[in-house]
Order: sequence, then structure tokens, then C-alpha cells
Amino acid sequence: MLAMNGHAKKTSWLAFVTIGNAVATVIILLVVLVGFRQSPAPAAATTSSPTASTITDAQIQQVTTQVLPRGKPFYGDELSVSYDRAEEGIKILSQFDDLGSKPIKLTGEKLERYIKIGQSIACEYCCGAKTMTLPDGKPACGCAHSQAMRGVALYLLDKYGDTKSDQEIFNEVAKWKALSFPQETVRKALASVSGSTGSGLNALPQQVGGC
Repeated sequence: MLAMNGHAKKTSWLAFVTIGNAVATVIILLVVLVGFRQSPAPAAATTSSPTASTITDAQIQQVTTQVLPRGKPFYGDELSVSYDRAEEGIKILSQFDDLGSKPIKLTGEKLERYIKIGQSIACEYCCGAKTMTLPDGKPACGCAHSQAMRGVALYLLDKYGDTKSDQEIFNEVAKWKALSFPQETVRKALASVSGSTGSGLNALPQQVGGC
């Protein structure tokens, strides 16, 4: 009977130890799992987007050469205008505007094309006008920049309207706008970058010609 009791006690002790070991194993696993879950996840690889501080003056200069025209337009010789002499060109082209000294008057289809172009662009950096012309074709503002923009559109439609498309004429208007507002034009090209862009942008004139 005593042997049986001893055997029973021994069996109970082994069972207890086995259960204890199992519980300890579970506890260790839980500690490991909890510790794993609480440990910080490795930082995801990040790619740095260009910021204002990463833009060099050389890069600004590169953008400047891309968005500001240089040289002479196809009508340059006949009007003695050049992209490289913007202020002089603005004065010459302004003559052909309704408010200029040599206004060009369009009629019919060419007038309709002129209004379409004029309603698609403006010299908003100067006077805040939303379009270059009113819906009836009259000037939307009287600043020199807008006069030059309208003047080049009127001249090209009058003389090259049969060979140049609206888009080609619009492009020329946009070039003279860019030359009138160099700093704002380059700033707009860099619109995806926030903050200061250094001295390179500030070195450009805010506007060329008077309002």
C-alpha cells in the first residue's frame, strides 16, 4: 500500500513537472511573441523629394533657359524685335493693339480667332485681369504687357493668319508674357517645389516693361 502511495506520489510529481514545463514553455513563447510585437518595425525606405533647399542656382538657371525664349522670332526682322530685347519688343508690339498708335482691326473669322486666343490667356501678374480681351474683343486691361500680347496676336493673325494656327499664335503670345514676367514664369515652372529657392530666382526681374 505504501509502495502504491509512493508510486502515485511519484506519478503525480512527474505530471506536475510536465505540466509546469509546458506552462513555462507557453509563458516563454508569449513573452517572445509580445516582445516581437512590441519591438519597433524596421523603418520603411523613403525617397526624398526635391525641396527648396536642394534646388541650386544652376538648376534654376537651367529652368530659366527652358521657359524663357531667346533669339529672334520668325517675324523678328520685319518688326525689328528680338526675345533678347524684351522691353524694346514690348513697345513695338504694343503699337498694334487697340490702345496703340497703329491699331490693327480684324473682322470676320480672324476676329473670332483673336477673341478665342484673347480669352485663353492674360497678364494676371500685373493687373489681375483674368483674360487678355473681353468677350467682344476689346482690351481687358491697359497695361503695356497686355497691349504687347494683344499686339502680337493681332499682327500675326493679320499677316500670317492663313498659314499659322491658333496654337502657334497663342504660343507667341505666351512667349511675350513670359518675357514680361520672368520671375513669375520661372516660379510657376518650379511650382512643385515649396519654400525658398535661393538667390537664383530672386535674381530674375519680376517684370519687364511698365504697367
